[in-house]
Amino acid sequence: MEAKQNPEVQTEQNALDNLKNILFLKVQSEFSKIWGNKDTKYLWEQVNIWIDDDNNLDGVISFLESRFNLAEGRILDFGCGWGTDLIFCLKKGYNAFGIDVSKDKAKFHALRIQTKNYPKIWLERFIISEGENLPFKSETFDIVYSNQVIEHVKEPQKCISEIFRVLKKGGILYIRAPDYKSSFFEPHYRILWFPFLNRRTAKIYIKLLGKPSDGLKFINFIGSNELIKIMKEVGFSKIQDLNYELIFLDREKKFFKFFPGFNRKVLRFLNYIYEFLRQLRNLGKQENTIHILAQK
Repeated sequence: MEAKQNPEVQTEQNALDNLKNILFLKVQSEFSKIWGNKDTKYLWEQVNIWIDDDNNLDGVISFLESRFNLAEGRILDFGCGWGTDLIFCLKKGYNAFGIDVSKDKAKFHALRIQTKNYPKIWLERFIISEGENLPFKSETFDIVYSNQVIEHVKEPQKCISEIFRVLKKGGILYIRAPDYKSSFFEPHYRILWFPFLNRRTAKIYIKLLGKPSDGLKFINFIGSNELIKIMKEVGFSKIQDLNYELIFLDREKKFFKFFPGFNRKVLRFLNYIYEFLRQLRNLGKQENTIHILAQK
């Protein structure tokens, strides 16, 4: 005889399942209409990441925690989307805020808080705002992070300038985004891409593939070098392109751990060969990523 499940537990699980299904329908509608992406398996993978505010599945907060004491400062999630990272931070006791231009995502944030019985005061931590005009006083935040957002803003320079303004002196900005100047994969349309495409040629290419070209309105084709140039212009003093560290040096450390007596120059050469082959293997399958850390 099967044990009866606690009715309260069952009710709570039903509510969580309903929340997840609501998110899936929203994501499905958005990705189908804007990007022509109807890959159900992929969409569920994204939903499972965005619905899970117990674990930092995209790794952004974990990365920041490995370098900074997030408990001692005020944090801004620039483009907080469905609010997953924002909630994760709040649950850990961090003094975090999020901004996003989407009213629909703000409504989902409110529904998540209601469904999961999170503190109602967390509703105030999601602020509807454009990145080009942040509703905060100057020098408000110690850390600002932007995850897969800067490629969507209308005016990247104005957004970076606003982030610089609201950061305290010595404050940190971390940006993670697709690098459109070095990638052969477009992660929203999920198609083979070419770094030399401009808006006009991209529109022709997208239409030839039978995809909705309206999605291009939400992409600014930014690359790592352009972003670093903007950061220098607005006044950031220390700028680190972390790709070399995260891709080459991290892998090199792992190699030396297993082969401590190996010639360093030869191992570094093999590391570059490995990276070249990895890039070939990922053509049309995975984008290159911007990883930039800057200090005011």
